[in-house]
Amino acid sequence: MPMRGENWRFWLPVLLLFLLSAYSTEKLVRAHLNPEVNAPDYIFSKQILARRGSIYSAQGREYPFAKSVPYWEYHLDPVALTNAVVRPKGEKKPRAPKAILKTIADALKLDYKRVLKMAANPKKRYQFLALSSDPDAHRTLADSRLVAGVAIADQQVRQYLHGRHLSHVLGSVNAEGRGSAGLELRFNRELTGLPGTIQGMRDARGRELYDKRRISIDPTPGADLYLTVDHNIQFETEEALKWGLKEYGAGSGWCIVMDAKTGAILAMASMPDFEPLDFGRA
Repeated sequence: MPMRGENWRFWLPVLLLFLLSAYSTEKLVRAHLNPEVNAPDYIFSKQILARRGSIYSAQGREYPFAKSVPYWEYHLDPVALTNAVVRPKGEKKPRAPKAILKTIADALKLDYKRVLKMAANPKKRYQFLALSSDPDAHRTLADSRLVAGVAIADQQVRQYLHGRHLSHVLGSVNAEGRGSAGLELRFNRELTGLPGTIQGMRDARGRELYDKRRISIDPTPGADLYLTVDHNIQFETEEALKWGLKEYGAGSGWCIVMDAKTGAILAMASMPDFEPLDFGRA
């Protein structure tokens, strides 16, 4: 004989499941019939940073204070390697995938067997190969007549060729490559240049399908700055300032050397100085 209250305990979960099923069905029907609901958008567009301009001393291009060095990040796409046809100019037969992988390994100085193993896994796309600043390797890997299946991402790193010298004048750039102090900040717009544009498609995980690029506009490099600062006088000025601070026990100091006839600044030093590549801790 059923106990009192058993009926509602049985029918309550059934009712809840029914309501949940009805709600889900209603949502699916609305999404199917609603013309405003679109399929996932795999088309994307992004900007490419231009090469940042260099900063030179009074001696010109032979004595830069700061410059940006390009480097490239390479990934292997086994699917693009298999689908592409690579035929060097003047040859009738296309290159075999193993020959292409040997070219990739030699250009990046990688173990050929390791690259071969990576290419044998088509389910894993865009596998990291290497970071390189070698322009010869870049020319080889970017040549569609020699190589296929390599995705290349352009990067750049800011270098300060004289370390901490002239740090207060030069300033620094932040992680996004924008000027955060000194001349880098004051002339950030001119140094930055004009970005390029890439438009293409990406997969369900948000990774670019490099063989599906629609638009590729190269960036315009930033302008260069030429200072009146003489790197030799700047070095001697900073050494003299360091000696003066130590000799007289001062906590800080500054010094400017100027050409009295023209007003050109030949040196400008401040102590204590800082490391431009680690400006955040200065």
